[in-house]
Amino acid sequence: MRKTLAYSKKLEAAGLSRELAEAHLEILTDVVEDEMATKSDLKEAKSQLQTQIENTRSELRSEIQEFRSEVDQRFQNVQSQISELELRMTIKFGAMQVATIGILVTVLKLF
Repeated sequence: MRKTLAYSKKLEAAGLSRELAEAHLEILTDVVEDEMATKSDLKEAKSQLQTQIENTRSELRSEIQEFRSEVDQRFQNVQSQISELELRMTIKFGAMQVATIGILVTVLKLF
């Protein structure tokens, strides 16, 4: 209230009539009040932000869980591929040993 009275007096001191200074002050007050957030506005904004934050957290948790599941699945696939390659290598190594023994037997029979 003191600031509005001081503002009005400054306008009067600048040469405006009292009525004009009061009208100017009233218009300015209306404009400022329309643009200024109230406590209720701030509480509502805070509530909306908290809701958005919680929704974002939930979405992130869900996406992280999906990512973990995908990583686990890929890891299992890699493990399966490694096991398959291990089996194939064992078979090939066994075949090479059989071939080597066969060659040795043939060479020994020739001499």
